[in-house]
Order: sequence, then structure tokens, then C-alpha cells
Amino acid sequence: MTLAHDHVDTHSGAAAPGALNGSSNGHAGPVHAVRPPVVVEVAPTPAQAPQVVEPVPQPRPVVFGPVGAQSVPGEPGMLFFGANRRSGTTWLAGMLNAHPQISCRNEGWLLTHREGSADNWLDRRNVARWSLMKAPAGQYVRLLGERGLERAIQRGMIREVVKQSVLAEGWKDITKLKWMGDKTTTHYCTKVEYLYDLFPDARFLYMQRDGRDVVVSDMFLMFRNGMLGADDDLTLEQARDIERARKFHLEKKGPPVPLFTPETMRYLAGNWVECVSGGLKAKSLYKDRFYCVRYEDMVADPVACVRNLLSWLEVETTDDFVHGIVEECRFEKFSEGRPRGEADPKAEWRKGIIGDWRNYFTEDDKAMFKRMAGGLLVELGYAKDLNW
Repeated sequence: MTLAHDHVDTHSGAAAPGALNGSSNGHAGPVHAVRPPVVVEVAPTPAQAPQVVEPVPQPRPVVFGPVGAQSVPGEPGMLFFGANRRSGTTWLAGMLNAHPQISCRNEGWLLTHREGSADNWLDRRNVARWSLMKAPAGQYVRLLGERGLERAIQRGMIREVVKQSVLAEGWKDITKLKWMGDKTTTHYCTKVEYLYDLFPDARFLYMQRDGRDVVVSDMFLMFRNGMLGADDDLTLEQARDIERARKFHLEKKGPPVPLFTPETMRYLAGNWVECVSGGLKAKSLYKDRFYCVRYEDMVADPVACVRNLLSWLEVETTDDFVHGIVEECRFEKFSEGRPRGEADPKAEWRKGIIGDWRNYFTEDDKAMFKRMAGGLLVELGYAKDLNW
């Protein structure tokens, strides 16, 4: 992790509350039919037998489809679920997976910014060697082009990994699935253009939460997982400040200190801006195949949120089923009985409330968050202006 993330918010203009809310209304691009080869007959001459000349087709864009839920049993549509981490995604993914027609892996990390990311699985050198051979060059490469060929292979690898995991797990009947996919926070937002290039026919689910609450929850996550303090870009004093904050807020040891240092606030606020920007990009790319759920709406009325989401996914459901999975995924079920709002700083399900940032933000924290993400906070409807 690098803490030198010094993003300055550039969002301005009138507020547009809930800019990511709901699915957008748009249409997928046309799916082109495959044209038959053009046959040109050449009139025979006394010295020439009849010939058939077939023009060499030019590579055409690869069109993946169909758009929407499966049309063939055993071939579910792809669903990708992205957000900034600590936005309630594990909670919602649990409810999605309770449905017999949906399989959504939790943090599969198929696409990341690390070397093991799926976009690095393909050995392009060997594909290039294969494509230079006479037989494939005259068929697959000629028809798909180099990039189309790469897309088809990469798409096939990702899809097959997801499908085989469903089959191996065995608790979902793949012939009844309408959607299979993966929830990975951060990376599906930051790599959404690449994801769309491979899967324009997928659906993209995005979860949004007030960035101020996100950075508080994320800070505790990083403390619990030991993700701070050993970075090369930190001075010794900065690392010590972070360790003091960890000890006080996580272990209740030492003198009171703020939750954030300037470095951690800059890094976490920058992450939130980057993920929300990816969500906005996903909305513009996927159009009606994009859907946004707000964490705050889930806390207020989880039944309505889940019902609307399942309707967007076009799966079978009843009110009793929705109420049942909401009950099974209550905060108390995952926190071993601790009610929402009662904090355990060392727990994965720490507190689960709206507005917890007010308990931790100092005036310096407010100033930095406003500088980096204040305009975006207003645009999304989480603040009327910067006077908070």
C-alpha cells in the first residue's frame, strides 16, 4: 500500500443527490448478425475454367451476448459486484447468495492491480506464436483480430473459473442459476473499463456509502489486519503516529490520539474518490445493466432494497423469501448477538451505524476530507454543502 494518494476533489456545480442511485435507463448496443461469405462468380473464358473468389474478411469487433439473464440452462449471466470496501457489501452478498438462482463469490479478486490479476493470466507471447502459424492465422486471427482473440481467451478463462467453482461447490444447481459472478471491492471499480471490455453483457452491481463513514470503518479494518506502519513512503515518526492511533483505538492503550493521521486520511479519502469515480464510470458504460444500492437505504429498509434488487436481476421471489433472508442476515446474526451500534473495534462487524464519522473526525480531518472529496459528497447527496 502506498500512502502518497494526494487526490484533490474536482467535483463542482449544483448538487445531484444520489447520482449513482438505481439502475440507469439505456440500451445495449446492437448485436450484429454474422454475414455469410460473399461469393463472386467470374465469367469463364475459353482458356479459363469457372472460378469462385472469396474475399478475405476483415476482423470485426467481437460482440459478446446475449444481454441479460441466461437463455440456455447451465449458462448463467455474469454478475460483478463492486464498491469501496467497508460499504456493506458482505452483508448484501450474503443475501444474494441465499437465492437459489444467484451465485456470487465473496472477494474472489479476479481483477486487481497485482501481478496475479486475471488480465495477467494470458501468456501473450505464446498466443502470438500460435497466431503466426499458418492455420490459426488464416482462421481465428483473421476473423477476430489480435485484440478480439485476446478478449475471447481472457473472457473464457474468467467465466470458466467462476462456473467451475459453482460446480465444485455443489450447493447450487447451475441449470437453475440465472446469475453467477463475484464481489470484489475496490478493484472492480478501479478496473471497470477493462471489465466492461471483456464483459459488456454482464450486469454490474454497485454499493455506495457515505465516504466519511467508509474511511472510519476502513481505518479500523487496516488496524485489525496490520496493513499500516511498514510502508516505505512513511517516515519513522509517521509510522509511530499510526501505531499510537492503533493502540489507543483498537487496544485502548496509551494516551488519547486522533483516529487518523494526515497520511491515513489522505490515503483512505483518495481511495473512496477513486472507487466512486469507478462506480460513475460503470453506470455510464453498463447503463440499464448497472444498479446501485445505498448502504443507508439498506439500514433503513433492507426488505425494500433486497426486493428491488432481486426484481432488477429478474429472479423468482416472494415477500416471505425476502423477509426470511433479511432476517437471517441481520447484524446481530454476524456479531454473535451484539446489537447494531454497540462497537467492538476488533470485530469484522464492528458497529454498523450511519454517521459514526462524527465520533472520530477532528477539524483537521474534516478539512482534508472536504479538500479531497467534499464536492463529490455533495454531488451524491450526503451533504448539502461544505458546512459540516
